[in-house]
Amino acid sequence: MTRDFLEATCVECPRGCRLSVRRAGGEVSVSGAACPRGEAWGRRELLSPARVLTGTVRTTSSDMPRLPVRTREAIPLDKLMEAARALSSVIASGPLVPGDPVVEDFAGLGVDLLATACLPPDSLP
Repeated sequence: MTRDFLEATCVECPRGCRLSVRRAGGEVSVSGAACPRGEAWGRRELLSPARVLTGTVRTTSSDMPRLPVRTREAIPLDKLMEAARALSSVIASGPLVPGDPVVEDFAGLGVDLLATACLPPDSLP
């Protein structure tokens, strides 16, 4: 989907500037940004929106049946739902600490899926 206009609230800082982003003739203009970070965010949001995926995956631990996870980097917005569905096929086993990769190159997107909590080693039966 190609857009030529976007109005959005910037999320780069707590200020929450109301941005208007326009594309005309190959040029992108951003108005309403109070800082360069907001201007850069507005351009990215119009040209290639992306989000960090967060969720939970199953584990092999009876003490902690679900592990919270997130992608290391933002993924293209048009791939977000597909990636969210792929979480259901992931089963994590410990030990893991926050920041450890649970899956490398998650869903073929070129980003790792990371643990965001500690998962103890699997307990013996």
